[in-house]
This record gives sequence, C-alpha cells and structure tokens, in this order.
Amino acid sequence: MAAMLRDLIFAVRTLRRAPGFAVSAILALALGIGANTAVFSVVYAVLLAPLPYDSPERLVRLYESNRSEGVERGEVSTGTFMDWRARSRTLETICAYATPFGGETLWTLGDKVQVVKASAVSPALFAMLHVSPVLGRTFRGEQDPVPAGALGQFVIGYGLWQRAFGGTADVIGRTVMIEGRLPREIVGVMPRGFAFPDGSEAWTSLPLSTVAPAARRARTFLGIARLAPHATIDDVRRELDGISAQLASEQPASNAGWTARVEPLAGSDTASTRPALIALMAAVAGVLLIGCANVANLLFARATARRREMAVRVALGAGVSRLIRQCLAEAALLCVAGVAAGLVLGQWLAGVLVRLAPPDIPRLANVGMSGAVLLFAIAAGVLSVGLTGLAPALQAARADVHGGLRPDARAATPRGARLRRRLLAGEVAIVVVLLTGALLLVRTFVNLRRVDLGFETEHVIEVETRWPVGRVLRAAPGTRPWANARRADDGLLAAVGEVAGVEAVGIMTDAPLTPGSFDATVWRADAPGASGLTPPGESRYRLSADIAIVSEGYFPVLDIPFLRGRNFTSADRLSDAQLNDSTLPRSAVAIVNAAFASRYFPGEDPVGHTIIVPDDQQFGWSKTIIGVVADVRGRAIGEAPAPTLFIPHAQHAGLIRPSLVVRSALPPEAIARAIRERITAYDPTLFVQRIRPMHDVVSGALSWPRFNLVLLTAFALVALALSAVGIYGVLAYLVTQRTREIGIRMALGARAADVVRLVLREGMMPVAAGAAAGLATGVLMTRALRTLLFGVSPLDPVSFVAAPAVLAAVALLACYLPARRATRVDPLIALRED
Repeated sequence: MAAMLRDLIFAVRTLRRAPGFAVSAILALALGIGANTAVFSVVYAVLLAPLPYDSPERLVRLYESNRSEGVERGEVSTGTFMDWRARSRTLETICAYATPFGGETLWTLGDKVQVVKASAVSPALFAMLHVSPVLGRTFRGEQDPVPAGALGQFVIGYGLWQRAFGGTADVIGRTVMIEGRLPREIVGVMPRGFAFPDGSEAWTSLPLSTVAPAARRARTFLGIARLAPHATIDDVRRELDGISAQLASEQPASNAGWTARVEPLAGSDTASTRPALIALMAAVAGVLLIGCANVANLLFARATARRREMAVRVALGAGVSRLIRQCLAEAALLCVAGVAAGLVLGQWLAGVLVRLAPPDIPRLANVGMSGAVLLFAIAAGVLSVGLTGLAPALQAARADVHGGLRPDARAATPRGARLRRRLLAGEVAIVVVLLTGALLLVRTFVNLRRVDLGFETEHVIEVETRWPVGRVLRAAPGTRPWANARRADDGLLAAVGEVAGVEAVGIMTDAPLTPGSFDATVWRADAPGASGLTPPGESRYRLSADIAIVSEGYFPVLDIPFLRGRNFTSADRLSDAQLNDSTLPRSAVAIVNAAFASRYFPGEDPVGHTIIVPDDQQFGWSKTIIGVVADVRGRAIGEAPAPTLFIPHAQHAGLIRPSLVVRSALPPEAIARAIRERITAYDPTLFVQRIRPMHDVVSGALSWPRFNLVLLTAFALVALALSAVGIYGVLAYLVTQRTREIGIRMALGARAADVVRLVLREGMMPVAAGAAAGLATGVLMTRALRTLLFGVSPLDPVSFVAAPAVLAAVALLACYLPARRATRVDPLIALRED
C-alpha cells in the first residue's frame, strides 16, 4: 500500500510537470465518459431499470390478436377477460384497465379546471402489483357491497396530491367534480413514482362482474396479470390459446379468429424506442474508444520520450512490475479525473437529451444520476485505464538499458510506431462508421422533409379542445344527448369562424400526424357473404380503414383536393330526431381517400358504392360513398397513407375532444390569442388544451428523426474532432522524434515538398487503412439502422463515399500542419542536437 501511495504521489508530480498533456488527456476522456454516461442514463431509465413492482419478471400484458384482420396487439373484450379470469390456472391474478378519452379527464379544483391523466382499473390491480397507498386505501373489492348513496371513488398519485392538494392529509374523503357533473371521493394516495398505466396520476374503479352480449364484441380493455407460482410465460400462452379455441367454438360471433397474445410487462412499452437508443449507445461507445485511443497515443509518446528515464531506473534496480505500476498509476489518475469531469458533463448532457427527446419516450422523468449510472461511469473509467495505460506500461517495462542510455534514445521504436499507427487506424475506422450513420440519418431527414404531406400547412392553425362530459352528453328525460352535443360543436365552429382574420374553419377528431387515429373493420355491402351487419365469411373481404369524423370545412382549410365526387353539404345533416332514434331511416354518407379507393375498389369508381361500418350503428352503419379525396400523410410522415373513411360531423355527434383547423393570414400568436378569447367567451367550460401552427404539428411528427439525427451527428462530429486531434498529435510527435532524420535529408538536398510528402505519407497511410476497415465495418453496422431510415438504403453509396471523403479532408489538414512545421527544420541545428 505504501509503495502504491508513493507511485500515485510520483504520478501527480509527473503530471503537474506536463499540464498540457494532462489537460488534453482528461478532456478526451471526459468527453467520452460524459457522453456515454448521459446516454446510458437514458437507456437505463427507459430500457434497463427494473419496474417498481414486486417480482416484475412475473408480470405480463394480455392482448387479443386476430391476424386475419391485421390486429397484433388488440384490446380485450369484457367477455373474454372474464372467461380468462374464470378458467385460467396459470395466472394468479388478472386485471383489466382502460384509459377513456385518451386518459384525459377534466377535474374542477377550486375555480380552475385541470386535465388529469386518469385510468379505470380493476380493484385488484394495486394488490396484484404489490403496491400500497401511502395514505388512505384503494378500492372496494368487486364483490363488496356498495353503501347506499356512496360516491364513485378515485385514488390519486403522489405528484397530483402534491401539486393540486398541497400534500395535506385531509385530502382523504374530499370530493372533486369530474367532467363538470360527476362528484367523486378521493380515498387514497399512491406512493411517489407509481404511474401505471402509461403515466396515470389518478385511478377509478373498473369492476367487471357481468357480461352482456354486446360486451363480447366490444374490445375496449387491456389486460395485465401475474403468473401463478411455478407457472412460466409459455405455460400461460399454451393455456390461453386453449381457452381462446374454446371461446371461438362457444361464441363464434364474437371470438372466431381471436387468440390471446401474452408478453412480458417489462419492455412491452419500449419496443419502438429500443433501436434508436441502442444505436446511440453504440455511437457514444465509439466516441469513448476514440478518446481512449488518443490518450493511449499520448501515453505512448510520453513512454517513448521517457525511455532514457526508464532505462536509468532499470539500471538502478527498479523491477518490471514497478515500472508497469508507475505507468498504470499515471493512467489511473488521468481516468479518475476523466470520470469526475465526465460525471459532471454527463449530468448536463442527460438534461439536454431529455429536453431534446420526443415526448413519447416512456419514463424520461426517471432519467438522472443513480447507483447504476455511477457504476457505469466507474466501469467506463476502469476500462479506460486498461485501454489507455496497459500497452504503454508494457512498452515501458521492455525498456532497453543499453539502448535507452544512448544519445538517440528519444527515437521511437518500430514496435511502438506500428502500435500507434494501428491505434490511429482504429480511430479512423470508428469515425467512418459514425459519419456514415450520421449521413444516412441526414439523408433520411431530408427525404422526410421533402415528402408531399397532401395538405397545406401555411397559414393554418390547429386548435385542440376538450368538452366536459357533463356539458355535452346531457339530455332531457327520454331523449339522447347527441343533438345537444352537435349544437355545442356547431356553436364552437360558428364562434371561431366569427373571429376577425379567420378565413375558414373545420372540425375533426384528430389533425393529421397527431396520435389518436381510430381504425375499424368495414366491408363493402356487395362483398360475397355480406348481408347488412353480417360480415363476409372470408377475411379478405373484411377491410381495415382509419375512421375520421370531419366537417365540410376540413378539406378546404387543409387544401385537400377532391379527385371525384363532392364534399359534404348541409343536405347530409341528420335531424335531431334521427340523432335521437337510430331506427329512423337516414341517408348516411362518407368520403374515402385515394388509398381506400385504389385498394378496395381496384379499377372501379367507388362513388355510389355502399360501405358497412358496424362500429357506427348509432348514427348509420350503411354509408354511401359520395367523394374521393387525395391522400394525406395521417399517421406518420414516413408511413404510406392508410385507407381512410371520412364521416360527416353533421351525421356523427358527440365529439368530446373536438379539434379545429383554422385558416388565417394573421400571425400565429395573434390569431391564437383571439381564438382562445373567443372560445372562452362562447363557453367557459370548454377547455382549450393547445393552439399551434400546423408547422409545429409537422415538426412534432419529425421529433424522432430529428432526435436521432442531432445526437448521432453530434457524436460523429465529436469523434471526428477527436480523431483529427489524434492524427495531429501522432504526426506532431513523429516530426519531433524525426527532427534529426529530417535535418539530414534536407542537408542532403531534400526539398520542402519532399518533406511534406514524407510526413503526409506517414499520416495518411493509417488513415487510408482505417477508412477501408471503417467502410467494411459500416456495411455490417449500418444494417442495424434500417428501421430508422426512410427513402435511403443502409448501403447508400452517397453516404459511403462522403463519409471517408470528409474524414480524408480533415485528416489531410491535421497532417499538413505538422508537415509544414517539418519543412522549417534547420539542418544545421538538427545535426548539432545531442
């Protein structure tokens, strides 16, 4: 221990005498370790951290799947859920949950209305997850009697308790007004960090004890379960497959073709984020390797420059182990300082990553310093010690006593020169791979920006609103609420249309490129085997389509052209009586997009044909197609337009979350302020969630490609800069070590151009070798980016040519500076040295 302490003290003194070297090495390591720590903190929080439940590996998600209808992870019907619960023996507990209205509920707290993300869950959910409230209790059991006059109950999350109720204990028993008409009692507060499912901060009870016939067809829930003791997930899959087969036989109308899908809970919500995060982790690992290679080259240079010192120490009796320990002590000090600086840098970079990250990445709130992140940084530091210190230490241990004491002992050994060239070539190979990946993402982003969206974004504003359920879904005794709901939306359209500067306005369920699209199974009325609501016998005649509810103003506001047929008109409007009584005759209509027409009416004109929409039995399930509009990128910019069926708002009332598209030439800030004021004046209970230009909607749809592009390009540029510094450092050291040789060459008649060619050849040979290796590696590595690319092949020739070309230009500059310095060597001074 005393000897080790002496080595550390000596290492500190040695590094203090070379501050430039120490700062350069620490900075290179800090960049690599800091970037790795930042990305790992995100990867750990999103992908690796264990779920905050007891034995999370025994929790599974349950879906219903129907391959013939293209449903892989579908929701579960009440009937199927209850049959699973009654018949399964491999599942200890099964719970259902749902997030109505996208999980958004309106809570009146004092004189303010807040949007609270709430879920309806089985009463047994909390017990199944082994999570207890920090205050109060959870729900009554499904079989427990409900006291007369008891209110519905809510359990709230810790964050909502602190934010809305000040964290006071008297929150238990308080009554809150939900959706403008539903008083609910708060009975419990869950612990900090509990937010299942999907970031929920409030929960209401979802008891399921009876099954109506319709409850077997409507699939509206998701399932979660805990494995029974000694059961495996394969056991569950086999058992539920058998139960599904039984149900298909017993209940063919609702269960034929449907099977169970079972997946581990861990990772089930991060599948879409995994490829991008793993790619970023690989990229920053490359940055760390380049930093380590740079430091190793610096240590090699120091070890070579100190050959005489090492030879003297060996001549005085120092052992090989002592020399190795001394070199490793210096490397360890540099790495400790690099880890410390990297942790500080990593904390800051992690915050930047969270701000840049797309909002749909789960568990971003958990990103931060933790024990696992600290251990990762320490492990990176230990790895850096090995990568940077071991080889120079072994070179120092091979110190030649007789050769090291000669006057020319500063000259580099051939073995050391070869190793430095290999390190340089390795740096270059990593940089070429990173640059190639970055260029592929640049081309992807450019291609996405060039996609014809099918709609106009200039001078268009999107307005997202939310009605309290109690405001629109109310009706006089014996009537339905739909007429009242439609009048509320009609009044909203008229109010916004009256705002000065508004040229046109339309209503819709969701704007293009925003989440929330609803898809349904439909079929042609003339499909073989179809009769009214009875679907065709063959699955190929059951069609999948996105359903959108829009007003006639939607298409002109977004400048979506009609290819055939006409727009909706006032003549298509259902009367109040028809809205209230679904049995009254009506002429239901619909508009389809070009994708729908080409896929489901190949070679035909769909106008005049009838489509059956079984999910719209309240307002008219048999719809005549009256028009065809051009395709719009609705789900994602990089995804081909899906077949879409547009239903007129005048025939489908009851939008709880109506969105508006507004055309105005006024500045976005001014028109947004005027619209917000007008909506408040029209109905103060209507909650305005967001007003933004359509340009921002498109920008949000590009958040993932932008995130990938910015980060991978940033890491590639850092790697390029580090490699340029490495090339310069190696060449500058080479010129210093070969000053005598260069002087002799110039004394014998070598010209400056000859010296420049000599130095450039020394520098560019490992660069060329590394570029070739990088291209070969890139052919294999870039295939992993396939899911992140759009409109470009993983083997894109432009990227594979441009990456080494950029590197070659930077490398030439890094080589030229030492080469130019070499031409200034004075032969007389060089020959007089030593």
